[in-house]
Amino acid sequence: MNETFSAIEICINKIGDSALRERLSHRLQHHVRIIIEWKAHQLRLAHQYYARTELLQQLDEETVFLYIDWAMKWLPVRYREAQRDFFAKRDLLWHVSYVIRKAPIDQSSQLVSQSSSFSQSTTSQQSDVSKSEQLSSSSPSPPSSRTPYQHKTFVHVFDQCVQNGKTVLSILRYMILRLKEEFPGIKYAHIRADNAGCYHGAETLLSTSTLYKETGIWIKSMDFCDPQGGKGPCDRMAAVIKCQIRSFINQKNNCTTAVEFYKAASSTKGLEIHACAIDVQNVQKIEWPGVSNFHNIEYTSNEVRVWRSWKIGEGKPFKWSKISALKSINVLNSIFTPNQKSLWILESKTNESLESVHDQPLPSLPFQFHVLKHASQKTSTTQLKQQWAALTKKPAIQFSDKQKKYLTDKSEQGVQGMKWDPQAVALEIKVRSSSTGTPLFDHHEWLTDTQIKGFSGRLAAARRKRQSPPSATKPQRSSASQLSQSDSDEESEELDTTVLDVDEIISRVADQSASKAVLHPTTASTNIQQHKKTDISMDDIQSVVKRQHK
Repeated sequence: MNETFSAIEICINKIGDSALRERLSHRLQHHVRIIIEWKAHQLRLAHQYYARTELLQQLDEETVFLYIDWAMKWLPVRYREAQRDFFAKRDLLWHVSYVIRKAPIDQSSQLVSQSSSFSQSTTSQQSDVSKSEQLSSSSPSPPSSRTPYQHKTFVHVFDQCVQNGKTVLSILRYMILRLKEEFPGIKYAHIRADNAGCYHGAETLLSTSTLYKETGIWIKSMDFCDPQGGKGPCDRMAAVIKCQIRSFINQKNNCTTAVEFYKAASSTKGLEIHACAIDVQNVQKIEWPGVSNFHNIEYTSNEVRVWRSWKIGEGKPFKWSKISALKSINVLNSIFTPNQKSLWILESKTNESLESVHDQPLPSLPFQFHVLKHASQKTSTTQLKQQWAALTKKPAIQFSDKQKKYLTDKSEQGVQGMKWDPQAVALEIKVRSSSTGTPLFDHHEWLTDTQIKGFSGRLAAARRKRQSPPSATKPQRSSASQLSQSDSDEESEELDTTVLDVDEIISRVADQSASKAVLHPTTASTNIQQHKKTDISMDDIQSVVKRQHK
């Protein structure tokens, strides 16, 4: 790859036009940086994979492994639904927890005979890669294929809740109590989740001691996959549950509430589902500086030790006495609970048991190291720096006045007519030329579509804020009326006098109509109809108001 980059750079340096050469060189460096970031992401993803591999290998009868994830919100669906019912729907929130445990000895003994033939067939293959395994001795080996696993899925459905750390703790508390009731011998748990804020936050990570006091199960570790790390078992089970719900709806049923969701998905194999509600009592907020950089956390009785990457370095310790935690966990109430617990699913094929409980097959890293060894003999390799693949935050870049003006003009064009696509604007910035033929923007002033989208969002928010009526004027008016109470009293007296004068006009017109009706009875009905049409003239009312103002 480095040779390819060097060859492209040599071709660019042969260009005579200096301005074009600089622009192409900048574009090459930009794409090289993107490729390196992609390689770093792949390395972090494969490295974080070993966290769950090693933990699954260490599973015993006292420990369980949990995958937790919020599924995509479910839109309520009726079997027969009018078009007006399709809009303004309230989503149903549901949380998926995928629990893995080591199968008991009596059940695992039935599967040992099945794995014997598989182990004999793989003996010859293992001898061929013995040398390559020595190169990768530092990496943890995959768990033995003879270890059978059991798994079960817990789903908690809510008609209404907030997706925050307190809700996640309530779900974990309820689920762990159910596990403790079914298997009293469970004492420890490992948790793996994505980088959502409700998981990767101080409220969730610093409440393991409170969770232990209320459940009796100690959370040993919490690990997070790299951002955009792919789908997991929770997503796979969510897809299976959605198929069951669609089949339930096609049988002339509705799925609009948490209870109906339970009835629709309860037939799924290996699923325990609960329709729930949460009593929000604890509103305590806690903070942990730098928590977004911690991707692996281990808990002991004395301290919390964190790593940015799995087992890279000794980790950073935090004493329990120097950090704060939630004092209590909100109680999760089950509205609808199954009468009997669902069965655990035992993997029937031991050689595929590990792949079935993971979201992807085991990587053959020894073979990859073997290929790299031969490749390094022919091509030169670049000396990599330590922590080159670590996740780093990009520095904030201030836009220049020219960039702001250009993007503001594009945004105003979108308000009056068709909105611009951020990718099209980013491309136009690179190729736009001035009236003299020179580039309008230098290469260091180019922007990405993400930067343009963010600027447009901030500009639209500022525009809405300017257009909205000021909310601070109402309390100012009320305070001014309190300070000038005498003025308001005078205005009320004038208003009362005006009302009295208008009443006099009404009574005078009514008396005139009545006297005319007595003198001319034949024309009484006509006068009454005319009176209904004309009532009081505006001139009479305006004259009264003018007299009061004088």
